[in-house]
Amino acid sequence: MQDTAETGQTNPPLKESPLRETARDLLIYVPSRFLPALASILAIKVFSTLLPKAEYGAYLTMIYTAGFVTTVLFQWIKNSAFRYLEAYRQEGQLGALLATVAGSLVINFIVILIAVLIFRPLLPPPYHQLIIPTGVIAAFAGTIGVLEGLQRAARLPFHFTLMWVLESWGKLLVGWALIIMVAPKAMAVLAGNATVQTTIALAFTIWLVYALGARFSRFNPQVLKRLLRFGIPMVGSALAIWGLSVADRYVLLYYRGEAAVSNYSVGYLIPQRGLDFTLGLIMIAGYPIIVSLFERGYDQEARQLISQLCRAYIYLGGMVAGTIAAFPGLWIRVLSDYSKYGSYAFLIPIIGLALAIYRLAEFTVKGWEIREKTHFNMLVFGGTMMLNLALNLLLVPRYGELGAALASLVSLILATAVTLHSLSLWKWEFPWLNLLRTLLLTSLLVSIGIDIDQRLQGSFVQLVAVPVYLLLYMFLHWVTGDRTLLHLLRLLRRHPPNP
Repeated sequence: MQDTAETGQTNPPLKESPLRETARDLLIYVPSRFLPALASILAIKVFSTLLPKAEYGAYLTMIYTAGFVTTVLFQWIKNSAFRYLEAYRQEGQLGALLATVAGSLVINFIVILIAVLIFRPLLPPPYHQLIIPTGVIAAFAGTIGVLEGLQRAARLPFHFTLMWVLESWGKLLVGWALIIMVAPKAMAVLAGNATVQTTIALAFTIWLVYALGARFSRFNPQVLKRLLRFGIPMVGSALAIWGLSVADRYVLLYYRGEAAVSNYSVGYLIPQRGLDFTLGLIMIAGYPIIVSLFERGYDQEARQLISQLCRAYIYLGGMVAGTIAAFPGLWIRVLSDYSKYGSYAFLIPIIGLALAIYRLAEFTVKGWEIREKTHFNMLVFGGTMMLNLALNLLLVPRYGELGAALASLVSLILATAVTLHSLSLWKWEFPWLNLLRTLLLTSLLVSIGIDIDQRLQGSFVQLVAVPVYLLLYMFLHWVTGDRTLLHLLRLLRRHPPNP
């Protein structure tokens, strides 16, 4: 698709502002992000408290490993199906797309089965049993990811919301029940995850095909070729992003053992969950509209929308990350076991800063995907992943969990800086002033909040400090000229979700 400015064609004016359409969809998708985010936060509390450190570390290690398999085998299918579903629906070839996606999933299942059979005898005793449910999790979590892409592209918010609510809460409740009824072991939680994800994947595959109003036609090699041409370059970049995010856990496992993985992961997961909810909600509502605008030739409107969404994330992401980073001791008490992990609360501000800035790269990455320039992802994130790995190998043996956090801080900020340097490829206006304002104000408030958090350890007054922080954050942005929150509230008030 070419920009209309390049072709000389003029599109008719849009009936509705893309930002207003996004605001309406955002309200529709709130349950799909809030309820799973709440379940994932409660999962940190439940599993980190009930499982011994070594077992929790082993459980997380296998979840990260399943994520590796899912990234390599399924991410390209998800992204390709999401990118082209609208195009194939307009061409009347939706059945061919579904059949090709289904065939690709079956091939991946066979690959995972062979990999489990090969690697199981090679693993040490704690892991040669855990690899079986991990393989099941990888297969059906990958399938759920593909279903997510199809549902988002088809604009089916009810299906999307119900799937993620059932999946997230099912894993939490079934895993909790198996820990209590069987044993506080990693195997119990992994078995619960595998059972829930298998059931959800099978049920929603049938439901989605019915909802799309299409039936599987013949497997189409031409469709597969198009999906591969778009998606395969993304395998390297997705793998690099995965490595950039979790390589530190494997280095910690090698040098410090499962307990260190637990210590670090608690400090990592708490800010990650909050920021994933914020960015995920914005992108779930906005990205399908951006793709639709681009496919219809409204390239300028697509760039403008992504700039507006980036501005909203800077404001909301800064609020979430700052609130978490300012009171690390409080969040460890509320969301985990302070007696186990309280001494590692210092990780939260470091990792929270790194993740908050790193999420900005998502906006530029989406621009690359829409323009089908996915090889840029691999170049940027592959290089920063290697840097991250080198820093971890250098710092973790000496500084342990702190070394891993510092390695993440440096490499994630560098990855973001490189992606933002390539804005000319996507030609959208980045809100630099908003970013600078938020960084300065958040740094000031977080430094004050950390001092209060240390002085009031275990006090009820800590809970009162959180709403005070939020009010100060909004007030300081207002007096410095940032009206992002006012614009968001106006959009949401004028455009309630459709019944």
